[in-house]
Amino acid sequence: MAQFYSSSPRKATQQTIIVTPHELDSLGQGVARHEGKTIFISGALPGEQVEAVIYENKRNYSKAKTKKILSPSDQRVTAACAYYEVCGGV
Repeated sequence: MAQFYSSSPRKATQQTIIVTPHELDSLGQGVARHEGKTIFISGALPGEQVEAVIYENKRNYSKAKTKKILSPSDQRVTAACAYYEVCGGV
């Protein structure tokens, strides 16, 4: 039986970073640069400073979740529904 090379998954060390996204990607995630690497941050808008936790590291990019919004964007609005976080507004 042939064996195929499979690299082991890169585990994030749950690193917390402070970044300012400069644009949104096609999935609505904030895109920022940190230490020469592209970071995709869910829950972040362009122009706001966020504290984010990296949960997945790849060679050229990382994925992170917004932990805390330090300075909100003027484009951020409060959801009209109290259950938005649960259902996403659907």
